[in-house]
Amino acid sequence: MTEDAKRFASLKRLAEWKERDAAARFGRQRRERDAALQRLEELRLYHREYLERYLSAGRDSGSVARMRDYQSFIDKLEAAIAEQERIVAQLGEVCDLARHAWTAEYTNAQSMSHILQKKREEEAREQLRSEQRQQDDRGPRRSSY
Repeated sequence: MTEDAKRFASLKRLAEWKERDAAARFGRQRRERDAALQRLEELRLYHREYLERYLSAGRDSGSVARMRDYQSFIDKLEAAIAEQERIVAQLGEVCDLARHAWTAEYTNAQSMSHILQKKREEEAREQLRSEQRQQDDRGPRRSSY
């Protein structure tokens, strides 16, 4: 392998390392976003359950103190849901950025791989031409006796 091809091979390995690192970051960001989405769904479920209890307690002539407690807790759940929605949106943006970074690194790694392959093919063709020239130079020569 020529020095030129060795340099390209080093650049290809570096590009592949960067691509793997970007893919891992994207995976971590996606898992974090998915976990935040799961927490949001759990909060929404709790909210629905407590809202149903609140409405049921109102129909059953619950005490005023109990109704205030339900309303207070529901208000807190609504605030938690709003905060979690903000977190999910923020993590979604971070996840999108990580996906774009990974895509760019993947494209770069593929390009480096393609360039290295072309370089190796070019070297192989040059090697064949060189061997052919050597054979032609050593080929049978007619002597003029």
